[in-house]
Amino acid sequence: PAPNADMTPAAPAQGEIQWTVPQGWKQLPGDGQMRYASFEVSADHPEIQLTVIPLGAEAADLLPNVVRWEGQVGLPPSQMTDLPNVVKRVTVGDVNIDTVDLTGPESANPRLRMLAAIAPHEGQTWFFKLFGPAELIGAQKGNFETFIKSIHFGGSPVPPPPVAAVASGAAG
Repeated sequence: PAPNADMTPAAPAQGEIQWTVPQGWKQLPGDGQMRYASFEVSADHPEIQLTVIPLGAEAADLLPNVVRWEGQVGLPPSQMTDLPNVVKRVTVGDVNIDTVDLTGPESANPRLRMLAAIAPHEGQTWFFKLFGPAELIGAQKGNFETFIKSIHFGGSPVPPPPVAAVASGAAG
């Protein structure tokens, strides 16, 4: 029989995924279960964290993820035809990353906002999610976008070259 396909955490290879942590963010360890890493994005609000969760390739289907996230912020579910208006694709190297910026209804108290991204890569689906009160999440939008655009995958546990060596290469 097939393994549980809905929420089976994928075991990432050490050194496989790398990123640049925005200034002011603090990387926290994963929880040893589903959460690969977390980031405290504001010292004033340590409860607001960006989470990084790798799952199997079967978790990459965009519509169910968007619909689940819309429900979490209090929005009605999108249809497949709505996705081009809800999802923005960012290409980083050879990885297509789908991002969403969802803000709940103005009448909600508190009004919630979510910045999220899905990055499928070599049989894994990486989820990046920042969720909380709209004003706190909105203040992190630029940092979130910078973080997502810094994501890259190395095929081996070899550390990346020093920044000076990367800077002398072709611009991406």
